[in-house]
Amino acid sequence: MQRVASAGVREAESHASTQLLRQEPNARTLGVHLNTAVFATRERWQEYAQGALQTVERLATELGLAGHLHLWPDKSLGATSVARRMPQPEEYQRWLHRWWSRFSEWPA
Repeated sequence: MQRVASAGVREAESHASTQLLRQEPNARTLGVHLNTAVFATRERWQEYAQGALQTVERLATELGLAGHLHLWPDKSLGATSVARRMPQPEEYQRWLHRWWSRFSEWPA
């Protein structure tokens, strides 16, 4: 089952990066630079995504909005290989699980 789920994640990641790469020429004509380098490898995307999530969390804290923030880290960021690359793998896993288990304050 894990292989099937992993294959689905890889396919979704590949589709998203392909779509972004296809938009690069259009963006250039509008004078917009797309940072497509973050899709060069899975590891690079994971580092980018994790960094972006932590930046949003930091900004929400600075603005006094942390109590209203609800991040949805991609499940692939919980892979053992990702955690091993973190300076504090156990703390990173706790951070992910805290966001994954958070209930939204908005009514369903």
